[in-house]
Amino acid sequence: MGVVAMHERELRRLPHRHREWYRSWWVRGPVLAAWSRDLRLSNQERQLLRRALDGSAEQGALLEALDGPIDETRARRFAAAFLRVTERALGKARTGALVTRATNATWAG
Repeated sequence: MGVVAMHERELRRLPHRHREWYRSWWVRGPVLAAWSRDLRLSNQERQLLRRALDGSAEQGALLEALDGPIDETRARRFAAAFLRVTERALGKARTGALVTRATNATWAG
């Protein structure tokens, strides 16, 4: 079962009035915490990213990209959505620095 399928299963258990809160919590809660830790974002940067993500088109795109096996197409969709929202929240220079760090870590061996 994919990540979004599990998420939607849990969502159906909630009263209707809590569903939007849960959708936004899921991406801004444990998932955002993991990304922030991996990217070594400051608390301020994490808050800026959370605000930019909350209810955005990218939030839905990130969830869709994570739903199922991660192939090259899904990875590219995820990266594109994440970079759009990160650039909007943190600026072009900081996003570029994060990409450089990730690229260096990937190719370091």
